[in-house]
Amino acid sequence: RVLSAAFGADGATLVVALSQPTDRAGGPAGGDLCLPALSVATVALLGASPRCRWSPDAAGITVELGTGASVVPSSPFALGEGAVRSSNGASQPASGASVAVSAPPSPTPVQLSVSGSPQVDSCSDLVLQAGGVSARALSFRWTSTDPTLNQALRGATGAVLRLPSPTPAIRAGGAYLVTASATDFMGVAAAPAVVEVSKAADSPPKVSFSPPAPAAFQDLPTLVTAAAEFSACPVPRGDVSFSWRQVSGPEIQPPSLLAGVNGSQVFLPAGALLAGEAYVLSCRVAVGTRSSEGTLRVAVGRRPLTARIAGGSRLEAWQLARLFLDASGSRDPDGGSLSYAWACSLGGAPCRDSAGALLSLPADNVSASVPPGALPPTPPPGGPPRAVRRRL
Repeated sequence: RVLSAAFGADGATLVVALSQPTDRAGGPAGGDLCLPALSVATVALLGASPRCRWSPDAAGITVELGTGASVVPSSPFALGEGAVRSSNGASQPASGASVAVSAPPSPTPVQLSVSGSPQVDSCSDLVLQAGGVSARALSFRWTSTDPTLNQALRGATGAVLRLPSPTPAIRAGGAYLVTASATDFMGVAAAPAVVEVSKAADSPPKVSFSPPAPAAFQDLPTLVTAAAEFSACPVPRGDVSFSWRQVSGPEIQPPSLLAGVNGSQVFLPAGALLAGEAYVLSCRVAVGTRSSEGTLRVAVGRRPLTARIAGGSRLEAWQLARLFLDASGSRDPDGGSLSYAWACSLGGAPCRDSAGALLSLPADNVSASVPPGALPPTPPPGGPPRAVRRRL
């Protein structure tokens, strides 16, 4: 039976404890095919293409949630009725009784950042955008220490804050602290982000970025362009200068990359940004003595892993010859280390050796081999060869 089911610290996984070691629902030792052990209702909450792995002793399960997962704290989690037995076969099959999923015991708060131009004039809107790396969408709240501005922010619950001109709650020459707060789907509060907002009397140019929300990846270069947007108020114009700096995130490599940029574009070569991280860049534009600064949040996505077995997706194995399997061609485009889990199936069921026992494959190794005679011929004679699948 299920003892407990709790979210991992970042809300992207579920960690499940069972009452005793199990038979892995008939799956192979070291395999990751544990979704058949779960109830249909539970699997429906896990999103598209979730991944599921047994613990080494098969007394626990870790589920990596898929896209669109709907499981939340208090959702029921259950094994499929009759799908799992104890490893020694002494217990009755699982009853299908459920437990309530709990929030993580030690959650990792999301780190928020705010991008946009915090300086306005009487002819421009205030537009700020908050964001953070989270397993699912966040619920936002905007507040200010100034009572008048705080009243104007009431009802702002989205990631984008927009106050239309002439922004009467912001007085020229004043400085206001605006805080972006957020809560994730587990009820965990994010670390808030604070930005100082002001209104200029001399209407300096504002900064805009293209693209406004770059889709960056570690293995690809990223180009960001800044532009000076002049106020709708009648103001003098002239030559525009640009200067860039990094506000937050891991240090961009090389560290001197932004220091030498004095134009409107920043080129970040492949490898300058780390996958899964978020960066905030700042650009200051100036026309004569008038200047303003804007910030841009760059979220770096993760590439999907590529699993490859040498020889292709179908191999012919002779019963009396050792079968060698090599997954060294698998790769993580982001340069991370890989772990491996081998599994064998035939007709949707786990492979069994010539003696009728479940075929044993290495739990975490880049290669695997099957001894001569371990696999019986694939029925019927002359039919398709036995397929051995590798899962990442």
